[in-house]
Amino acid sequence: MAKKPKDVEELQQLSLFETEITLNSEQDDDWLEDEDFGFDGEPSDRTIETSHTLLTLQLLQEAIEAQNPDDPVMRDFGTYVLPKLLQLAIGVTAKGGKFFDKIDQEREAAREKKVRRDNAADQSLNTHLLNGLFPANLIEKRLEKLNTTIKRVVRERERRLVMAAFILHDFEKFPEPDVPANCRKLSIAEHRQIIERLVHQLRLDSFINPEEPEAYQEYLD
Repeated sequence: MAKKPKDVEELQQLSLFETEITLNSEQDDDWLEDEDFGFDGEPSDRTIETSHTLLTLQLLQEAIEAQNPDDPVMRDFGTYVLPKLLQLAIGVTAKGGKFFDKIDQEREAAREKKVRRDNAADQSLNTHLLNGLFPANLIEKRLEKLNTTIKRVVRERERRLVMAAFILHDFEKFPEPDVPANCRKLSIAEHRQIIERLVHQLRLDSFINPEEPEAYQEYLD
C-alpha cells in the first residue's frame, strides 16, 4: 500500500482543539455549522481527555460571548449549564447512550455482524442539543425586537425557560444511572423525579432564576 504524503496525514489529524476560531458580528450562527464540539458520539465508555473537555468548553464560552455581547441569558447559559452539559453527556449519542450497544446485542444474538458506527448518520447528544439551541436562541432574540404582540410575550424569563426545556426535551437519552434505560415505561411522577435530578445536575435551576434557583419548580408541570 502506498504511503500517504506527510501533509495528508497532518491534515487528517487536525481537530477542533488545534484550530483557531475567529468570530465577527456578521457570522451569526454560521460558526456552528458542521461542528461536533469534540464529541463524535461513537465511544460507549464515555471517556475523554480532561484537557480536551476543558478546551472545548473554553472555545464555546468564548464563541458565546463573542456572538452574544451584553446578553445575560447566554452569559448565564455558558456559566451555569454548558460546563455541566459537556461533562454529563460525554460520549452519549443523539439516538441515546445505549443505542449502538442495544443494536450490537441484537445482531450478536442473531449471529450477524455488528453495525458500522462511522456512517450511522448519528451525532453526539451534546452536538444535537447545541446545534438546535443556538439557532433557537437567535430566533428568540429577534422575536424580542419585533413590533408585534410576540414582543410582549418573549422576554428574558421566557427565553430562559425555552432554553431549559430544549436541553431537557431528550431527557431519556442522558446516560445511566442518572436516567434509567427503561424510563419511557415509568410513571409521570417518576419522570418528574428524573427531570428534577437533571435540573440540579445541569444547574438549570440557577440558569432559570440565578437569584432564586428553587423557582424552577413553578414550571415543572
